Amino acid sequence: MIQNCTVGQGRGSPNKQFVFLCGNYTYKGPYPSNSEKPENIQNRTKYLKEWNATDILFPIDIVKDHRGSRWIVYDNLMKDLKLEEVLHRESFSNYEYYKIGSGGLPDLLEFVKRDKKYFFENYDTFGLILSYVYLYILGSGDAGLYNVLIDDHKHKMYIIDYDESRSVGNKNSQECMFYFTRAPSKDIQWFENTGYHYYNIANHLDQLKQHYPELNENFDKTIQLLDYWYNDWYRRFGSTFSIPSFGKQEIEDVTTEGEVGAEGEVRTEGEVRAEGEVRTEGNYGHMYAAHRNAKIYSGYDFGVAKSALQKYIRRGIVDKALMVATEMYRILEVLDRDGSKANALFTNLRTCRNTARF
Repeated sequence: MIQNCTVGQGRGSPNKQFVFLCGNYTYKGPYPSNSEKPENIQNRTKYLKEWNATDILFPIDIVKDHRGSRWIVYDNLMKDLKLEEVLHRESFSNYEYYKIGSGGLPDLLEFVKRDKKYFFENYDTFGLILSYVYLYILGSGDAGLYNVLIDDHKHKMYIIDYDESRSVGNKNSQECMFYFTRAPSKDIQWFENTGYHYYNIANHLDQLKQHYPELNENFDKTIQLLDYWYNDWYRRFGSTFSIPSFGKQEIEDVTTEGEVGAEGEVRTEGEVRAEGEVRTEGNYGHMYAAHRNAKIYSGYDFGVAKSALQKYIRRGIVDKALMVATEMYRILEVLDRDGSKANALFTNLRTCRNTARF
């Protein structure tokens, strides 16, 4: 294989796997029989597919060679590109091979450094961040923009590597981009341009975790981090940041027709609002995350009330929207006897002011 295929990039050490580009497929390996990494890929892929994760290059198969070592097989994303190859000799081994010199797909870090304005104006980062948050929950390590390939002609991004491991809630959790093991530098302005996604991702995880009790602790830690850093983003950038039009497509809790918190309610992924529905501008929907686990005055979860309020406003059901808004207003009687949290709640809950039209 080393004589007949192109290597994606030179190895940094003898313990690193090769990445061979051979026709329609890419092979990563060899993994020794006692390595846990192929199983990591298999287990994480199972969850990611159940969660409909996007912007990820999933494996096709895991195969064994004549020595019993394993190789993970992927689609070759560069099979149609004209690649320039350069001869490479490893300083720590006797291996010599051709690797990609130019013409390949750039990694996302390189791409954003090249034209940050173009990227943030033309690419929706919601799916990418959600997938990286999923990988964080699953304990995947070695995460960063350098492990994402971008095909600007097809307008697609691909997370290409998630076989490494790390602990959820490690020291990197103190960073606003906690889902990365190596966050991009401040000049990239990643958090400033993507932090508005955190609230909707946290809401989505709050519902998803109910079906995965084996991961509840990791879900809870991640939701707390998203809440904390969303509030930080909102304080720093919320009043001046203009959310791109594609950024308004959200995963959203939607209740069925009926009363708040009715038995058998159905929650689905949100869609871009259709013509004729209520449209809102600005930061509507970004309600104060600290109240996520609180109960409104009548005893329903704050998150359920928030979802119902959004639905009633979109559908123009004014009486029910006012009823729920009144209940949410009265949360201050439960949580905030002295009124100290009122300003924060009212700043973020701008229902009436931001409802543009019915």
